[in-house]
Amino acid sequence: MRRRVRYVAKWIFHYLLSPLVPSLPFPLLRLFGRGLGGINYFVNARLRRQIENNLRAVFPDKPQEQIDRICRRNFINHAMHSLEILYLPRVDEKFVKKRIKVHNLEHVEKAAEQGKGIVFILGHIGFYYLSGVTFQLLTGISLNDISQEVSKLDISPLDRKILERRLANYQDRLGGKVFERGGSLLGVIKAIKRNEGVSLFIDAFTTENDPIVSLLDRQTRIPQGPIRMAMQTGAAIIFSTAVREPDGSMVFTFYEPVELEITGDKKMDLQHNAQKCADLLDPAIRNYPDQWHLWRLFHERFVEEHE
Repeated sequence: MRRRVRYVAKWIFHYLLSPLVPSLPFPLLRLFGRGLGGINYFVNARLRRQIENNLRAVFPDKPQEQIDRICRRNFINHAMHSLEILYLPRVDEKFVKKRIKVHNLEHVEKAAEQGKGIVFILGHIGFYYLSGVTFQLLTGISLNDISQEVSKLDISPLDRKILERRLANYQDRLGGKVFERGGSLLGVIKAIKRNEGVSLFIDAFTTENDPIVSLLDRQTRIPQGPIRMAMQTGAAIIFSTAVREPDGSMVFTFYEPVELEITGDKKMDLQHNAQKCADLLDPAIRNYPDQWHLWRLFHERFVEEHE
C-alpha cells in the first residue's frame, strides 16, 4: 500500500507540480521542500531504517534522538535539492549574490592562471547542482560535467523520467558540455586543454578497478577518473562543497588544490592521491551528515578487505 502511495505521489509531482516550480518564490519553494521531505520521511519506513542504520554505523556515539533528527533532515535536504534543480532556469547573478555566500574563490582564480585546466571534485552534498551554475556565473569559466548514463541505471521507468528531467534542467544551464561516464575522454581532455573546468563526483558509483580508500572509518572505493585525469594533464584538482547553513544561508566553498604525488609509480601515486581526495570528503560529510545524499547507499559500498 505504501509503495502504491509513493508511486502516485511521484507521478503527481513529476507531471503536475514540477512544471510549476520555477514560478514559485524561492522562500516558498524551500517551505514546500521541507513539507515534501517531511512527508517522505514518515511514509518511506524502509529507506528511513536504511539511512539510520548507516548513520549509526558511522556515528556509534550519537544518541538515537540525534540519529533520528539527522535522518529526518536528510530527507528534507534531499527534497529541497530536487526542487532546486527544477528552479535552475530562475538562477541568475542576482539570485547568486542574494542567496549564496562564496568562500575561497581565489583558489580557482590562481588555478585558472596556470592555464592547465581545473578538475573539480565534489560529493553528493547539499545543493551540488546549483553550485555548478553558480560557479559559471561567478567566474565565466566554462564548466563541463561527466555524468552517469540514465538509461543504464537500475531504476523504475518513472524514476528514470524524473532523473532525465533533472539532468535536462542542469544541462540547459551548463555553459560547457555533459559527457557520458564511461565514454571517450577525448572531449574531456580537449576541454581541460582549453583551460576549462570539469566536475566529477568522487562518491559516485565505482568498479573493482577503482582504488580502495578509508572513508568514514570504512574501506570503500572512489572513482579513479578525476585523479588520473589530473595526473595525466597537469590540471589542478580542487575539492568544493555547497551546503546549507543552519541560518538558511547557502555556502559554496573551494578548497586549496590537492598536492598530487607524482613519483613515477602510477599505481602507488593513484592510491595515495585517491586517499587525499577521500580525506577532503570525509570531514565534509561528518560536518554536514544531514546533507549527504548517499547515506541510503553507503552500506553497498563497503569493501571487506584492502586488496
